[in-house]
Amino acid sequence: MGFSSIQKLQCNIALFCSGETTVDAPSPILRFKSLGCLTVHECNSLKLLSELPPYLRQLDANYCLSLEEVSFSAQHQDLYDLHSSFDNFDCYMLFNNCFSLNQDSIDNISANAMLKIRFLAKKWVSKYHLRPPVFYSCFPGNEIPSNKFEYQSNHSSLTLKIAPNGCNGSRFLVFSICLVADLTELLLDSSEFICECQLTAASGARHEKFKSVWQGKQYHSASMGFMGDHVLILFGGDMVKKDKGYEQASFEFYLKYLGEENMKVKKCGVDVSYVDEEPKPQSTT
Repeated sequence: MGFSSIQKLQCNIALFCSGETTVDAPSPILRFKSLGCLTVHECNSLKLLSELPPYLRQLDANYCLSLEEVSFSAQHQDLYDLHSSFDNFDCYMLFNNCFSLNQDSIDNISANAMLKIRFLAKKWVSKYHLRPPVFYSCFPGNEIPSNKFEYQSNHSSLTLKIAPNGCNGSRFLVFSICLVADLTELLLDSSEFICECQLTAASGARHEKFKSVWQGKQYHSASMGFMGDHVLILFGGDMVKKDKGYEQASFEFYLKYLGEENMKVKKCGVDVSYVDEEPKPQSTT
């Protein structure tokens, strides 16, 4: 098997990360064109993950306590479309308790998250997927990325205005979510992050309600404890809605732990983007 065909790299990198001296993951290893999954879980001496493939669909860097720098290689859209393989997989980027991450790395992680979400939404609108896609990312912090989420609130709810449709054709609304929550002493495999939304048209004449749930157990195979505030960037196929002349969207977010208590999030942010509906092929008969 050639290097270019490697699709999953798990634990191998951690073998040389177990000592006391901090190390860097060698960039050539992370440049495999087909690499889709990378696990460096609890690699406490890992300091640098550089030039990761932008199309990497699953990355588990939880508990990499020394990890400071994360970067992605050039995010050209044509390259991304060529190597992306998201048909049957949830996408996640996990950096839980990675408290050494610098601000540039957090910005890189956020930018790559939005790139993945745009790709997933575009494919879902075209009915490319066999099932709705899901994106889930988590990293330490207490700020909503201001340049990625136009609408923000220092509470657990917000309302935003939807731009009028200036085109002749139909379009879809794509909502990306960002939350800040205190995860101290929580086990994410027992947690659910919940979004409730109502879309409203002019004068309330038409409205639509929907609810989205991200379950921690889908992304964490073992019980894991967390410390302090973390930022979550979330997306799912049910966050894509056909625009029916909606002018406003209202959101409410909360965290459910062990199926019981509803906990408010500290901050929330929403990004809304618009994808034109592709015209249906005309019949030749």
